[in-house]
Amino acid sequence: MNDLHSPSQWIAACAVELAARWRTVPPALLEELAVDLWRDERLRILDPAAAARAWLAPVGAAWPHVSEAAGEPPATMQR
Repeated sequence: MNDLHSPSQWIAACAVELAARWRTVPPALLEELAVDLWRDERLRILDPAAAARAWLAPVGAAWPHVSEAAGEPPATMQR
């Protein structure tokens, strides 16, 4: 686990990042998802915002307009 965050802090921070990128999902569901992400050791060792972005990365790759709406450059412009 990231030593800078207690489990509840990590989950809350992850849910905030998910909400910033996935605005149409109710906050309670995003918090449940953040709990699930925290249970995954591979994601739990990351900063909560990085874990949320890593989990959402396949969505952004499949739906480039989702990444653009989140303020990220289009995939064609990323290096």
